[in-house]
Amino acid sequence: MLTEWARQLRQLTHGLRRFFGEVRGMKWHVLLCAIVVLCAGVLVGGCAVPGAGGAEPTLTVSQESQVVDGVDTWYGPVDCSAKAWLSRGADGITVTVEVTDDQLWTDSDVTYECDSVELYFDVRPANTRGTGYYDRGVFQLIIVPGCGEQDDRMAFYHGEGDAAWAVVAGVTTTSRRMDSKGYCVEAFLPFEGFKENHFVPEVQFNFDLGVNDGDAGPRESQIIWHGTGENWSDPSDFGSVDLGG
Repeated sequence: MLTEWARQLRQLTHGLRRFFGEVRGMKWHVLLCAIVVLCAGVLVGGCAVPGAGGAEPTLTVSQESQVVDGVDTWYGPVDCSAKAWLSRGADGITVTVEVTDDQLWTDSDVTYECDSVELYFDVRPANTRGTGYYDRGVFQLIIVPGCGEQDDRMAFYHGEGDAAWAVVAGVTTTSRRMDSKGYCVEAFLPFEGFKENHFVPEVQFNFDLGVNDGDAGPRESQIIWHGTGENWSDPSDFGSVDLGG
């Protein structure tokens, strides 16, 4: 618990430093309101709202061309879409995903049948990164949001191989419902946890985001940022992110 609060405090400090660089000359009462908004984004429900500090999303998933399954049951960005922020800290990678979803359904025991987010990582060295098979350095993490009503659920996958090889130890997640229809999920993946089964991510690595949506039952559609419906077995179409900024 103390470790989680310490991480959130570091994230808040980083956000304030960036934010103050953009607000010199702002009147004190306006500045105070902005700080309150930023603090709430980091601490309320444990799920940050990076956009409160003016940060553009690292990636956005909202186009019909990004629907890889169930295009006939996807009714536009209001039905299911997402934007995500990735950041690299001293101790690990933080991924924050804001999902627009008009109906939240999480009743299945199978994670990918629920409304959920899928995080795909390929942190292999540059000379093997992007090859079309899962091995050390490639994994899929699915998170079903509990939104404070129950615990978040996580499941690691390693293509068709043993899921135990996919695990990143020490991963923590938080989630909450957003005021508008949808939910926010934040995941922190510590560098120490990467070391056992994978590699510590470089500043640039391959990544993808998928969102599963089932309005009143098991998954009806899936939308993915860069790859395909075969991401679970073939990492060659993941996108690339650079967290050096």
